[in-house]
Amino acid sequence: KMGKGIHYVVRDICICLLEWSVPPEALIGESERLANQLVELLMKHASHRQKFVLANNLEMVKLFVERWKPRLQIKKHVLLGWLTYKGSTDQATVLGRITGLQLLGVLLANGLPPYDSNLD
Repeated sequence: KMGKGIHYVVRDICICLLEWSVPPEALIGESERLANQLVELLMKHASHRQKFVLANNLEMVKLFVERWKPRLQIKKHVLLGWLTYKGSTDQATVLGRITGLQLLGVLLANGLPPYDSNLD
């Protein structure tokens, strides 16, 4: 199920992680798994009805993907969830699908496949 945004505490923790500049080489084993879960969580909860919040959420996802792309493995259900999203209103549906397209753009711009056939 898709969420209703990123909580401000999670956002603050993510900003700290980004400021620490954790290199992808440090993501081994459990750290790599947790990094993938964090990016997946951010992607699942990126959508927001306020455009500036959505833009900030997408930017945060983009920054993590840019830094950790050698270690990331994106599961297709994350993108498919947004690309096939059916909200309670037409506006919610459009917003969800726009979020999916934006996330797809982030992955493709960083040379990551939209899904990993070994995971899905």
